[in-house]
Amino acid sequence: DMPEFFRQEKFDGNSMLCRKLTMLPIECIVRGYITGSGWASYVKDGDVIAIDPSTTTLHMCPYLLNKKITVVTTSMSVALQFASSNHVDIIMCGGRVRKSALSIVGALLPNILKRIRINKCFLSSHGFTFEHGLTDMTMEESDGKKQIIDSSNEVYVLIDHTKINQYAPFVVCEVEEVGRIITDYETQKIKKKKEIMQQCAKIGCKVTYTREK
Repeated sequence: DMPEFFRQEKFDGNSMLCRKLTMLPIECIVRGYITGSGWASYVKDGDVIAIDPSTTTLHMCPYLLNKKITVVTTSMSVALQFASSNHVDIIMCGGRVRKSALSIVGALLPNILKRIRINKCFLSSHGFTFEHGLTDMTMEESDGKKQIIDSSNEVYVLIDHTKINQYAPFVVCEVEEVGRIITDYETQKIKKKKEIMQQCAKIGCKVTYTREK
């Protein structure tokens, strides 16, 4: 029941009874979203950019809807993100649809990408180490990302701390090919992951740490 003071007519419909709750020790980690907005600041009006078919880079799309850019992608999910934008032109690369990832793969990709000059490509993947670079779980996805890199002037890698010091079977690119890594602040709290970023910086790869405001 409400305390007597709040039983007055003026409080009807304008108040609620709150009870003290016990806090549960649950940790929630939202992967990708932490650094999603960090990517967008590197995209300028007039850019031709490529976005790969990863869930991490998918989170950058809402921040780009009002930029006057051209987006090249092998991801059906990415293309749909921009379908309602009046500012963004979409170039969807053709090929075979990999249904599990809603991505385009196959031998047709090089024929399309070699006709496009991409200013910046934005990639993520399953793992990143200094020794192996960016790696992926399937050969088809790895090859598709390599072809995007070959058509791009600058390579940006978005990788959260859970993927650093992990690697998958197929190499996407070496560290030397990456212009900038964008990761989250948790990376700095874990010694080995921080050391990997320091190694990358020593060979000229820029490293940016972001957190969601």
